[in-house]
Amino acid sequence: MLVDIASTLPVAFRLDKATADERRALLDLLGDLFRAWPDAPVETISGDSLFEHSKHLATHLVFGWGIQPIFPERKGEFDRDRRYVDTLGVPRCACGEMKVRNREGFYDVARRRKHGFRPGELLDKGRQRGARIRWRCPSGRCKDVTTRPEEDPRLYTYYPRAGRDRLAVMRRVLSSRREAAESVFAALKRRGCGASGFDRPAWVYDDEACDLPRPRYVTGVDGRWRGRTKNPQEIARKSRPDAPGLQWRVPRLGQAVFAWFRRPSVADL
Repeated sequence: MLVDIASTLPVAFRLDKATADERRALLDLLGDLFRAWPDAPVETISGDSLFEHSKHLATHLVFGWGIQPIFPERKGEFDRDRRYVDTLGVPRCACGEMKVRNREGFYDVARRRKHGFRPGELLDKGRQRGARIRWRCPSGRCKDVTTRPEEDPRLYTYYPRAGRDRLAVMRRVLSSRREAAESVFAALKRRGCGASGFDRPAWVYDDEACDLPRPRYVTGVDGRWRGRTKNPQEIARKSRPDAPGLQWRVPRLGQAVFAWFRRPSVADL
């Protein structure tokens, strides 16, 4: 499940087996999200240490989606031959912990769209190599140092794992808020989501009607709403323009789901 940290609204979810690989599922969820909301302004993904274990996942998030991973480090996960591994990727010089001078060459979601990269499409090796973080001496006496996420995007991170840089502080804040997803997941479980027949409204009494309001209409509802599509019937019509009878067969489910997404939104404050 993907949850917006700022508003704690669920944005996309999938049902899968308990043995499914959550890291693979995360990439699938991002695919669902960007198909429904191509310009979704996703900047970071926060999760537990299971996601941090995969260098492949970190590489695809940074260079395939333009999203910075915010996962807690695991002891012994980084190669010992990497520079600054003992300081979690933050360089130190004779004068102490170095400070970020600037960040260059990173492709976020907006820049990827501008240059014609599809969501999930990896940047070429040259562009991956071009992403870098430049560090300066705190007293200005030592030479600048450069780290490149292309070498290991889990260690050399856009949001530093240590130090007093503004984004290092933001990383700690985002890490503390990742429980928002767990809270929403627990709320869904209390409502019976994932149990047998959870996607069947009480007023549905035959198989033909039950096939209409499947959860595929739920994924992306938040994206459409942010685009000022506030009418549940309009959501249904855009989802299935070839089924004109859908807008009057879905309204109860559509309104219930839509209100569930809308109610806690900060946009109405």
